[in-house]
Amino acid sequence: MAQDKLYIPNFIVKMAATFKVAEKEEKESLDDDTKIKVSRVVGKVSLIYEKLRNVVDYNDEHLLRKNAIFRILKRLMLLERRTDKIGLILLQELIRINYLPNNTIPESRTKEVDTIIKKYLVLDEIGHRAYKSQAAYKLNVWFLHIAACEIEDLLFDFHQRQALTLAMVKVLRQDVGLPETINEKDQQLLFNLAVLRSLLKSDEVILYYYLLSELYPNFLSVEPNREELTKMVCSWQAVKGKMDYYLNHPFRNKLGRIARKYAVYFLILRDVLQDDPKQIDQILTHPKVLEAKVAEICQRRYKEIRAKVVRSVFRSIVYIFITKMALALVLEVPVDYFLEQSLNYTALLVNITFPPFLMLAISLFIVLPKKKNTEKIAQKINEIVYQSGSGEQKYQLKPKEGRGSVLNLFFHLFYFLVYGLTFGAVVWFLRLINFNYLSGAIFIFFLCVVSFFAVNIRYKARELIVLDRKEGLINFLFDLFSLPIVRIGQWLSIKISKINIFVYFLDFIVEAPLKIILEVIERWFSFIREKKEEIY
Repeated sequence: MAQDKLYIPNFIVKMAATFKVAEKEEKESLDDDTKIKVSRVVGKVSLIYEKLRNVVDYNDEHLLRKNAIFRILKRLMLLERRTDKIGLILLQELIRINYLPNNTIPESRTKEVDTIIKKYLVLDEIGHRAYKSQAAYKLNVWFLHIAACEIEDLLFDFHQRQALTLAMVKVLRQDVGLPETINEKDQQLLFNLAVLRSLLKSDEVILYYYLLSELYPNFLSVEPNREELTKMVCSWQAVKGKMDYYLNHPFRNKLGRIARKYAVYFLILRDVLQDDPKQIDQILTHPKVLEAKVAEICQRRYKEIRAKVVRSVFRSIVYIFITKMALALVLEVPVDYFLEQSLNYTALLVNITFPPFLMLAISLFIVLPKKKNTEKIAQKINEIVYQSGSGEQKYQLKPKEGRGSVLNLFFHLFYFLVYGLTFGAVVWFLRLINFNYLSGAIFIFFLCVVSFFAVNIRYKARELIVLDRKEGLINFLFDLFSLPIVRIGQWLSIKISKINIFVYFLDFIVEAPLKIILEVIERWFSFIREKKEEIY
């Protein structure tokens, strides 16, 4: 392609500009504003605690920062009932646990954070007036999740993520068509939801935050109207139902599956732009340079994925081992003694060692992308940046065709039969090696949970693979009989996250007093520094 015939669409130019602006802003100094500084000793203690908690509370790495903001807000606003200086305490704690740099963030940011928090303090007050205590508490917890999203957008790279999202939506809408029966506004929201989920790996909370900002734009204004907030809280079921309409829309999953393929190209393109903001114009105006840079970034990301998989496997093994040991000590060993007056050492040993071993074994079969995958990525990014594709829509989504009632019944019966065969085979094997009912139930519980964790890790390892997976009889049979185990594991992992006693213990027994002690120590260090400065 000749350089003088290159055409770069405006949305790509605008997206690239946000990376150049971010690089410029990062270098701008704010010497006239005092920076927030915390003690390194206190910071190390906080960081150790945060890492411990992240092991016990199994969550995706990219959500840890937002979840940390939520936890801090929940402790300060709902448990300690603080109403002032919340912004400063929040930023100090984020610095201590390494989510923000020390002695870099200007104190003026605390005012911006406090402005956001003020709105949620008003919502808390309205909620307690409008509902009974338990319902008000649940609603305020939900709003604190939204507050965490809003504060994260304020403190971190919101403009880059927004530009990246808009660019991918633009490309996706060029290639994917929805039925004309869906109006323009709904189409835009559905495309945005698909991109947020696939590109930014947004969880349900972030998707709710996005819908709230789109459907009720005044909610995010600097000075929201109290009457509007009251109206929103008092008609909460209708508000949430309006958002759930889009989250449960029949086309959302279909769009999501397509969007996941496109997300890879924009993730790599983002890394290309972030890697060297000074050379963005040089890279984008020379296709060969862009292609070489894409290949370089791909190789780097493949190595990062390997490291990410290793970390995920380690965290999963530690989490599973701690949970299993707790169950063995609290439940399995005492019940064995009570029912049989003896210990089944075989069952106990298998139940303790099998889950970590299974996780490790599954991780060994994870294959990273090859050269052909990199070539496909480079080709598609070239089409996106220079609009060199055919220009025709590649996907035209249609409503799901209904199956006949008889055929539908047959499929469901067969699906339940597969469940029976899968778990029946597992139960038969456990009875063969003399597992009692409790030991067998614990084995099946961890088999399902570990399988679901392993599938998630394999998905992370394949997140940059754009080549189609080869389908064969062996793969089909494996998927067919492993699906029941994985689905039950998914359901159990959701329930576990809601009743995680380790998280409850850390949040309500350990974290609150620990953070109070660390805050006192921080003030003591500050006092000593002031006294030393008086000498000089």
